Amino acid sequence: MSLIICPECQKEVSSKAPTCPHCGVKIADNIKRCPKCNTFVLMDAQQCPNCKTKFLVNKPDQQPLQQSNADIEPDTEDEKEAVTSPVIGTVTEDVPTDTEPTATSPAEPENTTPVRTKKKGGSSPWWLLILGILVIAIGGFFYWENQNKEKAEEQAYLLLENCNNPLNYEDFIARFPNSTHIDNVRARLQELQREDAAWLEISSKMDVKQLQEFVDVHPNSPYKKAALQKIDSLDWKQADKKGTAAAYDAYITKHDNGEFLDQAFSAREAARSREERARRDSIAAATDSLATAAASLTPAQ
Repeated sequence: MSLIICPECQKEVSSKAPTCPHCGVKIADNIKRCPKCNTFVLMDAQQCPNCKTKFLVNKPDQQPLQQSNADIEPDTEDEKEAVTSPVIGTVTEDVPTDTEPTATSPAEPENTTPVRTKKKGGSSPWWLLILGILVIAIGGFFYWENQNKEKAEEQAYLLLENCNNPLNYEDFIARFPNSTHIDNVRARLQELQREDAAWLEISSKMDVKQLQEFVDVHPNSPYKKAALQKIDSLDWKQADKKGTAAAYDAYITKHDNGEFLDQAFSAREAARSREERARRDSIAAATDSLATAAASLTPAQ
């Protein structure tokens, strides 16, 4: 093994090395020496870069032209040096021979692809490591923040399940305008706003029928309890105004848990006694009237 000059990067390299450690070009079985100046060149070189001697480059499907040193009679010092040196390739200068000259192969285009050198033993710049850490940290922060936001959104939505306060729905819309539940929240808010408007309209009226319709249309309204209390009060006033056992009995039947239930029971018993006494008095009066009429019809003795 000997050191030679790399034909590509002009740095020392072993002649047995597979590739040049400096530029990466192939060395083993890919170099030859110029027969005139002994300069090492690549196997596919068409001429020596030093002395401009042209080489005969064989095509892959042709056998390389070989000529033993014994068949060449060196006449000059240059020719002697060329014969004694390991020649891989043939000089294409005009040499008188007894045979017809061999046609040279057409010149092959030079390989213009730039050779990329590989840096060995290098390491990534320190700022790449810091950049990677920053990217991971920022990504983790946004992921954590998004997870917390989604969790808070779900908790806020669950709190609205049995809520009838429009302010809570308005707060949810302001905090989570892009929520997946936003359409449901807005629909529920509109329903509560309609309930507010309807209750505001009938709350001041003394109409049992309208109040009952409101309860039937809005069974989950926050105003349902107030509407039922108002109905209970109006029905009691109506029953007490009539003052009959039947009126009180109707109130008791309709409002089995009414606010005036105890008063209704007492008033019904008093009304029944009063009505029974009035019935007896009416019967007695009718009997006396019949007796008087019968006496007046009896002939005098």
